[in-house]
This record gives sequence, structure tokens and C-alpha cells, in this order.
Amino acid sequence: PLTPNGKLDRKALPAPDYTAGSTQRAPRTPQEETLCRLFAEVLTLQHVGIDDNFFELGGNSLLAIRLLSRVRSAFDVKLGLQAIFESPTVSELTGQFSLPNAKKTLDVLLSIREGGEQHPIFCLHPGGGISWGYSALATYVPAEYPIYGIQARGLDGHEDPAASIQEMASDYIRQILTVHETGPYIIMGWSFGGAVAQEMAVQLEEQGRSVAVLAVLDWYPNASPGDHVDYPLSDVSLLADLAQNIGMEIDATPAMSLEQLISLIRAEETILSSLSDDNIKGILRVFRNNHKIASEFSPRCFRGDLLIFEAIEGRTGSMAQQWKPFVSGEIHIHEINVRHTEMLSSPTLAAIWESIDAKLKVARP
Repeated sequence: PLTPNGKLDRKALPAPDYTAGSTQRAPRTPQEETLCRLFAEVLTLQHVGIDDNFFELGGNSLLAIRLLSRVRSAFDVKLGLQAIFESPTVSELTGQFSLPNAKKTLDVLLSIREGGEQHPIFCLHPGGGISWGYSALATYVPAEYPIYGIQARGLDGHEDPAASIQEMASDYIRQILTVHETGPYIIMGWSFGGAVAQEMAVQLEEQGRSVAVLAVLDWYPNASPGDHVDYPLSDVSLLADLAQNIGMEIDATPAMSLEQLISLIRAEETILSSLSDDNIKGILRVFRNNHKIASEFSPRCFRGDLLIFEAIEGRTGSMAQQWKPFVSGEIHIHEINVRHTEMLSSPTLAAIWESIDAKLKVARP
């Protein structure tokens, strides 16, 4: 199916049949049998084998939260989202049941998928500071590529957030060097994360390190640093916007208190419902801080190429002109017929990976 512009209309494609990739190795214990059933229910599949990868069968961070909620009810075991990232199959996840505490999902370096011989993909968080939305990449990126999310400091509600994008980028570079010291580097960032990704690429160049791919997902460079420092929304409005961005339908009113909205979110099986009150308040603080430091940030020039993925639904104009002062290499614009908030949807991430993969193939000797 094509759009009126003659491009592939991904929204009109039929739903993929993930059952074809199922290994169907049967459960060996009652525990595995129950967990296979829970996987199948959440993924709306008829059968799931104990070696089937949750994300390769169509899972994402939202569905993972639903799965963890059902695991908690069925086994009286509370696991964090990181457990699914590290153990995405039934046979692996049952091994997490004996752990005394849920694994942290708000660390700066979030392992979405480890292992593989290729260079890792590092995914920079948007304004809210959380990188869980990149989990669907594991469905499309070959297994030889490790995938890491980079998340903001301060999500725990206690640690101070970064004072500037330059400071944040330096911190994140130290984090990625712990798992990939020599490069080259594949870096992508959505929204606010695009600003941090570009600054990281500049700093890596200054250190003599190679950047294979710099991908920015729908972010405009700031033409007038210092403008609009104060974010105008209340905590209630801001949290409602964040909830809607991850697919929740929240009917927040001006008279609603933050505690009332958090209680409303708790009733749903979503990313936000798995977080503590301190975490949610930490996210709000991080979001406001990120808006402030973004408004104060003036990009420097990156000497390599830039891939831009622009959400064009409901928007006119192009990002190319805004980016020219900050990139000396080639600028490749990829227009995607979605809204800004849909940039981490599964079909969009599939298209983004196709372009990144093509860039990597050109770069390989």
C-alpha cells in the first residue's frame, strides 16, 4: 500500500505474523507452562515456546509492563523491566524468580540487549529521561548488535540531574566507554535526546574516536539559546502529557492534584504505573531540567554525516536548513508520516533501522 505521495504506507500494512518465528520448544515445568501462557496472552499469540524472544515476537516496553503485572499476580514475584530486557525468553525469565530484589530499570546505562559481535547501538532518552521506548528495536535489529538505552540521572527522585547538555554528554560518554571502549559508535536520540546525541558525537570526535552513525529523531537545533527557559505546564499537565505520549488515555482536569493523577495512572498497566511516587516526581524534575538546559544549549559543528528522521504529520517545512550550521558532512533527511510522539512506534523504528543499516553497509570496507 502507498501513500498519496507514492511512499510505502506502513500503517496500512497487515499485522505481522510472529508465530512463524516461534521455536515452539515445549515447557518443561508447571512454572514454564504458566509463563508460556502469559507470554502468549500478552502478545495475543496462540502458542509461545520457552526459547522464543519476547521482543522478537512483537513485544515492546508497554507489553512488557503488562507481562510483569501478570507475572506478579501468578507467581507473587515482583520483577523490574530490566529483567525482561536481560531475560526475554520463558526459559531465561524463570531464572529471575529466585532473585531477592527486582533489577533496576532507571540506571543511566540500560541494557536492552547484550551480546553480539557488532558495534552497540546507543539510544538517547527524550525529555522525560527514560529510554524504555527503544525496546522495540530488538524486533528489527539483528541479534549481533547489542542495544543500550541511555537514561537521565535523577529519575530516582534523589540524584541531581545534569546542569548542562555538555555535562550530560560527557557523563554518557563515560558510560558507553564501559561497554564499548574503542568505537566506532552508533548513536541515536529522539527529541531532546537528539541534542545530547549530537553533542556526544562532537565530544567523541574531539577525543579522536570515530562515529559511524549519528541519527537524530525529530529534533530541531536551538536557534536562540536562552529563550523560553521556564516550562509553562503544571506538574499535572506535564505528567498527563507524558502518559499520553506512551499511549495512555488520561482525562486530567485543572482541579486534579498530582496525587490524584498518579492514582489514576496506577490503575493502568503501563510504564508509568510500575514506578514509585519518587520516580514519577523525579521524571517531572528531569523533564523540566532538560527543557531548561536544552533552551540554553547552542550546538557545535559535527564533522561527520547526519541522519535526520523527521515526523511530518501535521507539520510543514524541513529540518535540513536548521541543521546546516551544525554539520559539515552530508545531511540525509528521512521524512516519516507520523507525529512526533509516534517516533518510537514499532513501524517507525523498523524504517529507522533500515536507513541506519544502509548507512552502516556503506561505511563497511
